[in-house]
Amino acid sequence: MIPAQVIRKVRNWLANHAHGTRVPGGETILRRFHDFCSDLRSICDKLQLSQTDLDNFWTSTTVSPNG
Repeated sequence: MIPAQVIRKVRNWLANHAHGTRVPGGETILRRFHDFCSDLRSICDKLQLSQTDLDNFWTSTTVSPNG
């Protein structure tokens, strides 16, 4: 499955479970994702982060030390 399909499927699931919260359309989310990807190198440079730093960041902030 390509990223655009995944984004649309997740968006549709979220929209069905949002309970009154408006969820942007799949095309909007996909465009924002591409914008983020385009800006990521510049963001990392400004924060003096490497790809390895990002990998470690996501792991350290999403995995609880207690399981």
